[in-house]
Amino acid sequence: MIKFLKDRKNLVIILLGLLFAIKATQEGFRFAIWVISGVLLCSALDLLINNLFFKKVIFPNSAIISGFIVSGILGYRQPWFTLAIFSTLAILSKHIIRFK
Repeated sequence: MIKFLKDRKNLVIILLGLLFAIKATQEGFRFAIWVISGVLLCSALDLLINNLFFKKVIFPNSAIISGFIVSGILGYRQPWFTLAIFSTLAILSKHIIRFK
């Protein structure tokens, strides 16, 4: 548990999850589904790209963070395909632009 909390990405995920939980109680079911689908879409796409192109299986920490940010910025009353487009762009840009 201590090792889990020492990683900064895990702390950001916990904090974004808390913010999501607070906001979901105010906004309702549609917002909760919107954010969960954004996080799941980013995570699934990141796992798929890593498995197909890089032949490795990872826990998608940065994809979860990207999913929270993208679905939090976009309005949840937008059509579903806007979330799909921007989530895909976020994950693809992560893999195209590499600094290491």
